[in-house]
Amino acid sequence: MPQVLFADAVFQQAAAEGISVFVAAGDSGVADCPAHGIGISPPAAGGPTAIQSINYLCSSSYVTCVGGTEFSDASDPSKYWAPTNSSYLLSALSYIPEGAWNQSSQTQLIAGGGGTSIWIPEPPWQVGVGVPANGNRNIPDVAFTSAAHDPYYFCFAESNGDGDCSQNKPIGFYGTSGAAPSMAGIMALVNQALGGRQGNFNPTLYSLAATPSNGVFNDVTVASSGVSNCIISTPSHCNNSIDLSAGSNPPVLEGYSVTAGYDLVTGWGSINVTNLLSALTSQTTLVKSTTSLAVSTNTISTNQTTTLTVLVFGAVGTPTGTIQLSSNGSAYGPALNIDFGRVVLANVTFSTPGTYDLVAQYSGDSKYAPSSSTAVVINSILPTFQLNASSTPVVVTSPGNSATSTITASTTNGFVGTLMLSCAVTLSNGAQVGGEPTCSLSSGGQVSLTSNNSSATLTLMIGTVAAGGTSGPIADYRDGRPIVGMIALLTVILTLTLFLTLCSNKRPHPSYYWIGASLFIVSIAFNGCASPGTPPGSYTVTVTAKSGSSAASTHVNVTVN
Repeated sequence: MPQVLFADAVFQQAAAEGISVFVAAGDSGVADCPAHGIGISPPAAGGPTAIQSINYLCSSSYVTCVGGTEFSDASDPSKYWAPTNSSYLLSALSYIPEGAWNQSSQTQLIAGGGGTSIWIPEPPWQVGVGVPANGNRNIPDVAFTSAAHDPYYFCFAESNGDGDCSQNKPIGFYGTSGAAPSMAGIMALVNQALGGRQGNFNPTLYSLAATPSNGVFNDVTVASSGVSNCIISTPSHCNNSIDLSAGSNPPVLEGYSVTAGYDLVTGWGSINVTNLLSALTSQTTLVKSTTSLAVSTNTISTNQTTTLTVLVFGAVGTPTGTIQLSSNGSAYGPALNIDFGRVVLANVTFSTPGTYDLVAQYSGDSKYAPSSSTAVVINSILPTFQLNASSTPVVVTSPGNSATSTITASTTNGFVGTLMLSCAVTLSNGAQVGGEPTCSLSSGGQVSLTSNNSSATLTLMIGTVAAGGTSGPIADYRDGRPIVGMIALLTVILTLTLFLTLCSNKRPHPSYYWIGASLFIVSIAFNGCASPGTPPGSYTVTVTAKSGSSAASTHVNVTVN
């Protein structure tokens, strides 16, 4: 498939430049793929199986695929051929009826190709009587004589003199490789008559086929083929079925039959060149045109670009004139000249966020009527950023240990700028208590995102406190242990004071009170110093990034065991 699409893109570029391309349909009948063992000789019995297939170069929507016919003159050659050439070297007396070119046998695989592509969709112009409604590209488009019965002659010099026309040794060759150059020669006459290059000629051909009375095509039918009993399972001049090797099952690979109008053997048939040129140069009314608009990307940010491509199709030559784009009903930029039916605008921006309905309006010219494309919607949005935490759970094995996680900041819709990150810790149920873990971010929580570096990763560090660490007395009042120490100390002081008073029958000396106060302070300092550490449980760390008025956040779940 990549080769098929690549070739299609190359031929599309050629059409856009006004180049008309003609490709031979192939010389292996309904089985034209060498990958399946098909060549000059049929596949051997028991070998690769022949399947219906086509020349993928011919399947492009931007080439005219040329199949093969064979003159049906065997019954009375004198009716169509003069015994001598005229002064213009002509010997044909009139148009000679044609059938499908098919010389297939069990020893020779040789017939005009044709069939349906499985990769290229049906182009909009491929419509008409007999065109299969299968949604895919069908080939060939036209056909010319390709049989060895009436070969093409050319001259070139080999060492033995073969091909040297000065020695009356021209070389005869046949096949659709002779038919395709015949169509290219006709196209040169068309370009001359219309005064310029025409690009993809298929829309013109199919438009002309819609009016059979113009006599442009010589339709190949069963009647014109000279076959009295046309059977699809029998290779003949009415089909492109092929014989397989003796012993093959099936013995014949069935193809397609010639029919009135279009068929998958000869297309629309051969061309009456005089009538073709007359039809192309005698247009008296404007021809319908078709305009299409496509965008490379429908959703962009205010600092990103998209590409707009406008194509104008017509039935007679290549439309000229201008294209005017409109956005939400207003003109978008100046009118642009069409270049061989095409206008391409690259690096288009929409700096204000919003929804834009774009329409391309074709002006028309001396041959074509104006037309408009269907609307194409572009959404322009503000560039922003996002944070994503690592999916790996964060577990601190016990208070006093630490753990890390990764936080990734990345652009969305082309954001460029510097982010400032911060973090905060809460219990998972939202309650705020003392002793919860601490958090910090590497690089100071600052990161820059650019067009070349659209993401960056920072390390989130989680810290905890082990039980038994020192702390201030106020915090230690929570567990009640200093109260016990103070009560014990007061009991000792009071007992000592009472004993001294009773024994001396005097008031205690003031130094006793200083001693008691000192002991009281020591009691607070030493009995209340044990910290419980970070309480085990579940916590949530919220990491937030800010840039101007924009913000984004992510959450990390932390478990302390």
